[in-house]
Amino acid sequence: MPLQIETNPFQFNQNITVLGSVSAATLSGSFYGDGSHLLNVISYDNINVSSDIKTIQEFASSNPQNIKKGYTVTLYNGRVYIFAGTDPNNSNQYLELNANPFTPIYQEIVLDQNQTLIDTFYLGDFKTAKYTLQVETTFNNEIYYSELNVVGSVQTQTAAVSEYGQISTSDVVLGYSVDNDANYVYLYLNHDIDADPTHRLLVKGLRTNHFKI
Repeated sequence: MPLQIETNPFQFNQNITVLGSVSAATLSGSFYGDGSHLLNVISYDNINVSSDIKTIQEFASSNPQNIKKGYTVTLYNGRVYIFAGTDPNNSNQYLELNANPFTPIYQEIVLDQNQTLIDTFYLGDFKTAKYTLQVETTFNNEIYYSELNVVGSVQTQTAAVSEYGQISTSDVVLGYSVDNDANYVYLYLNHDIDADPTHRLLVKGLRTNHFKI
């Protein structure tokens, strides 16, 4: 039976052998093997902008050509945007990326109070953050792992936290709470009080925030 190929999408009804190399960056469309697997191949590119363009608004108004969804634009000042829409001339359809989205967290907590501040971020930089936190005791090897999302609002000066995943060997953590003060969001870890000064909690984790305002 001869090999059958349809151009959009490409469909291979039999096994084929490719001699040489194929670059995924040069391909687009969908490839079907036996009809049960689908692979979408999208090419991405980064555009470095000259020094005479200072903002993403100026770049969009310059009538950029051949901009596709997923392309990134790096301004001369180092700010990076990703095109997420359909109109390259609309600056609102470019999302600014955080070039350093991961902030490490490490803290040793003395248990002389029932709440400890573990992180702070400014709402002028970003409004949402994801945390992955590992909390362990220094005295009995208990451990608590959790994932949570935090969001804040400048206009209403409010903040909220949602712990959507956790696993632990005991109730080392009693929960998390947040506060919004002067456009800063404060994340607190809630825990029991322990009078023994040698008993501590070790907090290790990452805050992730990919997109800027």
